[in-house]
Formats: sequence, C-alpha cells, structure tokens
Amino acid sequence: MHVPSRCSRAGVLCWVFFMAVACSGEKTLPTQDDVIAPQHQPLYVALGTIWRYPQIPVCWENIDTSNSRERTWVQDAVEGSWARVSGAQFSGWGLCDSFSRGIRIHIADTGPHTKGLGSQLDSVWAGMVLNFTFNNWSPSCQNSREYCIRSIAFL
Repeated sequence: MHVPSRCSRAGVLCWVFFMAVACSGEKTLPTQDDVIAPQHQPLYVALGTIWRYPQIPVCWENIDTSNSRERTWVQDAVEGSWARVSGAQFSGWGLCDSFSRGIRIHIADTGPHTKGLGSQLDSVWAGMVLNFTFNNWSPSCQNSREYCIRSIAFL
C-alpha cells in the first residue's frame, strides 16, 4: 500500500469513509486483508477529505431504544475495521444535538449513503444514512440483518 509521505509524516488520518451495497452475494464479512492488501492495491487518498485530527466524533440523529443492538453492530464493525487499521479514534456514539460535530448518522429505511467522504461529513445533518430494517430497501437483508448492517458499516 502506498501512503503519501505527507500523510504518514504528519501522522494525519488518511481515512475515507464510503458506503457500498453489501447485502448481496456471499455472506462472508470482509477481512482486514480485503480492506488493506499492501502487495495488491495502491492506496489513493482524496487529500481534501482527510480529517485534521484522528479523533472523529460520531453521533446518532435518531436514537431509539429499539435499535440499540443495531447501533452496537455498527460501532463494533467500525472500531474493528477502520479504527483498528487507520489510527482513527471514533468517539461519542451518543445522541446528536444541534451543534454536534463529526459524523452524524441518521437511520432510515433507504439505501445506505453518505453526503460526502471523510471530513466532508463533518457536522452534516444526515451526513451518513444507514438502514436497520430493510423493509423497503434490500428486503433480502431481513434474513441476515446483522450481517448486512455490519458489512455496510465495515465498508
């Protein structure tokens, strides 16, 4: 993997968060090697989206006690993948307020998506949208909700 020297020297987080459809095909969670394959894939960094600091606040815009398990799956997937291999420290994971910084996650029964990459998500209302029910979008995920939720969060 090639990491631009500007990023490695500064110790700045070179993390770009993106979403992909993960609820089809083989039901195997991606491994660390799938995300980082040093001998196989170069790393391309969108320099304008690099977070200035490795501590990235995360909050939920519409917390509900009925989705606490799903929120834990997302947090576990992010901290077990991106945080483990990038040096990012995701903090908070509580309810957003009007002035919350960082990644604001909204839960909705729609296709998961973001309104930008990396630092472009800072303070953006519904900057990241995740689906926990799959009633309208990708109903095949209803039979493997945990897998789909973790996979989408991992990507």
